[in-house]
Amino acid sequence: MTREPTIASVNYKIPYHQSLILILAAFAFCSPAKASLPLETPPKTEVLFGLDSRWQLWAEDSVPQGNWTAVDFDDSAWTGAPGIVGHFPNERYPERQTGALANTMLEAGRETVYMRSQFEFDGNVDDRTRLILDYYVRDGAVFYLNGIEIGRTAQMPREGNITHASRATVRGQNFVQSGFFIDASQLRQGTNTIALSLHSYDDEENNFIRFAALRLTHIEGWDTRPFTTIPKHPRVMWLKNPQREAMVSWTTSAQSSDNVLYFDTEPRRGRLQNYAHRQKADRSGEYTMMREDVDFGTRPGHFHHVHLKDLEPDTVYYMTMVSTNEASREFHFRTAPTDDRPLKLLFGGDSRIGGWEPYFHHDRRGMNRRMVALAEEHPDILAFVHGGDFTQRAHWRYFRPWLTDHELTITQEGRIIPILVTRGNHDMD
Repeated sequence: MTREPTIASVNYKIPYHQSLILILAAFAFCSPAKASLPLETPPKTEVLFGLDSRWQLWAEDSVPQGNWTAVDFDDSAWTGAPGIVGHFPNERYPERQTGALANTMLEAGRETVYMRSQFEFDGNVDDRTRLILDYYVRDGAVFYLNGIEIGRTAQMPREGNITHASRATVRGQNFVQSGFFIDASQLRQGTNTIALSLHSYDDEENNFIRFAALRLTHIEGWDTRPFTTIPKHPRVMWLKNPQREAMVSWTTSAQSSDNVLYFDTEPRRGRLQNYAHRQKADRSGEYTMMREDVDFGTRPGHFHHVHLKDLEPDTVYYMTMVSTNEASREFHFRTAPTDDRPLKLLFGGDSRIGGWEPYFHHDRRGMNRRMVALAEEHPDILAFVHGGDFTQRAHWRYFRPWLTDHELTITQEGRIIPILVTRGNHDMD
């Protein structure tokens, strides 16, 4: 993505129908000194196998001889297939769906197709490791890792063996599905093999649209942080009067007391006694945990909101959040001006993660890093206008990783871009 010197617009195609369009339209921020305490560090993610990774494709209308899903299977006689493997009504069809052109066309009318590929792995596997498979498939598929079946799409029969004659029970959908967890212990140091059988849905349309691609994501350090009262997830929300009001919020993983915001119009570098103002949280409490949140293993969270009023327009405010004597680093934000000067804004939306198994997502985090790069390049950005759909459903297992990922939009100097919040149709319950 290129950066324009003045007006920048970025359309970043990411899975799960998430698109984030950044529009800059004028305002100025200061750059105070850095603070010391780090933010919460998201788990480390690595894409082991991507949507554009190469495949070997079995080009015959029969089952491959031998254990075709095994690591040591010889697939040199198979056809090389770079990128998304598919049969489409026209070559631009997959571009509309994923941003990638079809590099390999399947034969029209093929009922069952076999694909395999290999990737290298040299990471760690322990009880803090997660392995997640995302898929882009129509119609149905069965997935294998190192010779073992690891899952099936919802369109395939749930029970029994899958054969060459097996068919999808319903027609697949035309977008990347949310993934599912795989037993990470099945990863091997060195070469690994991922494979799938692609099965048709028995109708005429199947002759026109077939495709498959996978992404395998390895996550280290899954939710290993201890329960503490250290403030995290710092954010600023603008209300009806952004010139003179702001809602400052943060999260603690453990229940806390004495939740106080220290703030000033001068940087105090976290020295609490030097701040001119302090205000207790107007509201604190525990995020509601649904049964699914508990079953998923989501750690609890406690919110703290401070409603600031009577602020000065067009003014930088420096602040440190404190909960039970645990203090954050110093952050800062700027209030809106009162005159009619032009404004620069970031605009986007639909930053949610779809499906029922949420996780910290590399694409959303990548877009957040893009946002902070724009904010650092354009210090006159005013705020971030989010058009809705922060979550798949407004449950804590979805919103907690969103808040953690959003920390990546804070600049190195501690500048927070205020959010103008709009609720979307997925931000319910």
